[in-house]
Amino acid sequence: MKNKLQVMKFGGTSVGDAACIRRAAEIVVSAARENSVVVVVSAMSGVTNRLIAAAQQAVEGELLDVEQLKTSLRDQHLVAARALVATEERLAKLIDELETLTWEVGNLYQGVSLLRELTPRTFATLSSFGERFSARLMAATLCEMNLDSIAIEATEVIITDEQYLQAEPLMPQVRERVNERLKPLLTEVTLVVTGFIGATVDGTLTTLGRGGSDYSATTLGAALNADEIIIAC
Repeated sequence: MKNKLQVMKFGGTSVGDAACIRRAAEIVVSAARENSVVVVVSAMSGVTNRLIAAAQQAVEGELLDVEQLKTSLRDQHLVAARALVATEERLAKLIDELETLTWEVGNLYQGVSLLRELTPRTFATLSSFGERFSARLMAATLCEMNLDSIAIEATEVIITDEQYLQAEPLMPQVRERVNERLKPLLTEVTLVVTGFIGATVDGTLTTLGRGGSDYSATTLGAALNADEIIIAC
């Protein structure tokens, strides 16, 4: 039995590049020697702003700029992956996950460009990809450091209202999902949860607003009855 349960949130600066992610992972590994740890991560520095800018360009049909951004985001995360993960099988799995996310981003931008429309639901989904990239990078890095870890999409546990861009968690539903999905895993692995995002009761992705990863951490901390919530920028 671990001494206590900690929720540790790492913001964009703390996961800004491979070196930052490695330092954050070392902090988690150290804490996990004595405590159960749930990690919440933001997107790498600047990624969300770039995703939003590309969404606005897609509405205007500027797909060349969007393609360039998609390529730069893909390369940024693949460079980090190769710097952080040396185990061949683990790296191959991580690269496949990052490539899949990049493909999803591209498809969404293509749809926005064709329709010349950016709905709040689509805007929220596009804004979420930075955290989804980061969670996979962090989980793989922890595994590389011999700490069993898995990435969890917050859409599985942070249930919100339908204000897609400024959603409020519905705490009774959050507690129910946390009890079902997270608590059974706490004694087995270190969980890395995407910050900033959640989902409606029917599973539609939402965001908690800018700076929402802090809100994610405090929401999960409350639902888990965590002993400590640590916020790193």
